Amino acid sequence: MKDAVDAQLRDQQAGFRKDRCAQTKLRHYGLSLNNQLSETRHYTSTSLIMKRHLTVLKTLGLFCG
Repeated sequence: MKDAVDAQLRDQQAGFRKDRCAQTKLRHYGLSLNNQLSETRHYTSTSLIMKRHLTVLKTLGLFCG
C-alpha cells in the first residue's frame, strides 16, 4: 500500500497524472522548458552586460584586475 501511495505521489509531483490529457502534460513540460530557457537567456545577457562594463572600465583605466 505504501509503495502505491509513494508512486502516485511521485507521479503527481512530476506532473504525470493519469487523468491528465497529453496536451496538459505537454503544456506542463513546455512551461518548464520555457522557464529554463528564460533563465539561461537572462544569465547570458547579464554575463554579456558585465563583460561590456568591464571592457569600458578597463579602457578608462578604472579596473585593476
